Amino acid sequence: MSLTRGERPLFTGSPVFFSTTAEYAQLLRRDATPDLTIDKGQGRVDVAPQVRYPFKKWQWFTVNSSLAFRETWYSKSQDPTVTDPATNQPALLSTALNRHYFTMTASVVGPVFNRIWNTPDNGYAEKFKHTVEPFATVQRT
Repeated sequence: MSLTRGERPLFTGSPVFFSTTAEYAQLLRRDATPDLTIDKGQGRVDVAPQVRYPFKKWQWFTVNSSLAFRETWYSKSQDPTVTDPATNQPALLSTALNRHYFTMTASVVGPVFNRIWNTPDNGYAEKFKHTVEPFATVQRT
């Protein structure tokens, strides 16, 4: 099951935007042999809210900055130091695992250059538009 809230202003008239996604999944997996059945299924809950602030002082140059948080919970975990004798793989434990982290991102776009060529005698199109839009993104997790 997945839920998404599209990006909207944090409150009426706010220049700060907010969005979020959430997901619940139950992953089913069962390995069976005539002698042994191993349940490797697990559950996962994932939540990821984000706030974004666009700096738009000039039309041809923008900076989008965002801060996102991600929280993921797994119902089981693996222990790489312990080997399961039946499968010779890392042991699957019933201990839950939780991970979370922040991501900060800044995306710079511009300056943007446009050129339109008029081609009235061309059978394909009357005009062609060419755009050069350099961008750079910096991200810290």
